[in-house]
Amino acid sequence: MALVLGALAVAAYYCFYSDVTVQFLGMEQEEAQRERNETRSFLLPLYPKARQGRGLREVGDVKLAARRVDDGGGRKARNKMEVKKATTAGTNSTALLPIKGNVFPDGQYYTSIFVGNPPRPYFLDVDTGSDLTWIQCDAPCTNCAKGPHPLYKPAKEKIVPPRDLLCQELQGNQNYCETCKQCDYEIEYADQSSSMGVLARDDMHLIATNGGREKLDFVFGCAYDQQGQLLSSPAKTDGILGLSSAAISLPSQLAGHGIISNVFGHCITRESGGGGYMFLGDDYVPRWGMTWTSIRNGPDNLYHTEAQNIKYGDRQLSIREQAGNSVQVIFDSGSSYTYLPDEIYENLVAAIKYASPGFVQDSSDRTLPLCWKADFPVRYLEDVKQFFKPLNLHFGKKWLLMSKHSLSLLRIT
Repeated sequence: MALVLGALAVAAYYCFYSDVTVQFLGMEQEEAQRERNETRSFLLPLYPKARQGRGLREVGDVKLAARRVDDGGGRKARNKMEVKKATTAGTNSTALLPIKGNVFPDGQYYTSIFVGNPPRPYFLDVDTGSDLTWIQCDAPCTNCAKGPHPLYKPAKEKIVPPRDLLCQELQGNQNYCETCKQCDYEIEYADQSSSMGVLARDDMHLIATNGGREKLDFVFGCAYDQQGQLLSSPAKTDGILGLSSAAISLPSQLAGHGIISNVFGHCITRESGGGGYMFLGDDYVPRWGMTWTSIRNGPDNLYHTEAQNIKYGDRQLSIREQAGNSVQVIFDSGSSYTYLPDEIYENLVAAIKYASPGFVQDSSDRTLPLCWKADFPVRYLEDVKQFFKPLNLHFGKKWLLMSKHSLSLLRIT
């Protein structure tokens, strides 16, 4: 039994602020040399994206949604001797990325990165459920959505060969070709959309909050063939930012180069305009306004934890005894909704009906499986919020307040 959480802070940190002020650090053309042992913080913006329904992989009990989830087929366990993974030894840096967006009505967050020489901007969906970062690419492009920026055009020498360790990590035991000149990839998502392309290696430019600059030799997907909802055009993004625990993800690559510690999280404002920031590394970890719980990496490279109790207001929702009196939770920043297994979903719906007698089910609105309308005049959204209780998850000795302001739930079948 598993639960999926979406649009929440991910990794080891869940940040809830009434106010987040972030200043975007623009890209400057000149490079500046900095010693690797300096503390660095890099800032990238997250922006809202139009909401689109997404499927999800059948993993665990409850998914705290984040939108898109990799299929995960064919992945092999990481070989720590072959693939250089992130380490905290001798590393004292943090990359800080500004965020824009909101849970509602946008339901999405994306950020901006700069790639190539000269550096060019690309808007990418922030997705802790994806391993690979990919950018729509003119290789040439077979099927691409019209994004906010021109397609990335790789030079021949930027294409990653199959013998590259990150290529082998991504492909696993599938279709390894010793004589091929490029590393092909194909990702299928649970909503039946897909991305196909080749791996490329190019410079990723970061500007530190202390004024320093960093240039990362970054491996990512040059995506020339998108299918399904990834072809929605015009799109507000140019691709996906992979933030899982896989070796090829952005945090792991930054850590593997000794730029940051293998720590990241993001904080999202409660203000209606949305926004916030993401940090990559440990020297910018917020020391206030935090709710902490332990996170463990699963074999699927996703971020897992365990909820001991789930409450709607004062009413505790039952959890099956055969599940060990706990619920496996997955944090996925690429999904807009929170997904619950049938038992918890049905108990929650019953609890909401019991605690909110002034609302009746509206069968005319088919946007979501379940929708309520009031039997009295409602002038403002704030008026509705006072009639619903908070949904709380209990992680051991810690409580995570899920829904003080809004909540969208879908069942896992």
